[in-house]
Amino acid sequence: MGELTVVEAIEAGMVAHLPVATTTLDHLCRAIDDAAAGRPTLPPPTLHRLVDEAWNEGATTSELSPRDLDVVQGIRAGESVKQTARRLGVSRKTVENGRHRLFLRFGVHSAAELDRAVGPL
Repeated sequence: MGELTVVEAIEAGMVAHLPVATTTLDHLCRAIDDAAAGRPTLPPPTLHRLVDEAWNEGATTSELSPRDLDVVQGIRAGESVKQTARRLGVSRKTVENGRHRLFLRFGVHSAAELDRAVGPL
């Protein structure tokens, strides 16, 4: 069996995740108390993975906003962030933020990966 995603692990009943290398006895005791009280114990990296998994689950192009589509079209046209911003009449930072949100949403790390993940529009 392969490694479970964080979402799958939680659905299977996981209530705590403690990195062995950095967990102190105090952290372990607190996690046991929290688990007994029904409170989850997840370190920030695990929480980030959980959010990413939940956000990326079922990402589809039908849910893209008109601005998202504009950003994707700029990527496909080979435009730089600056060129896309100029074409849309927005700031460079607005386009960068849009690209970043799309990368997170589709779980990709590059414009080429995003292009493949989005597929036909």
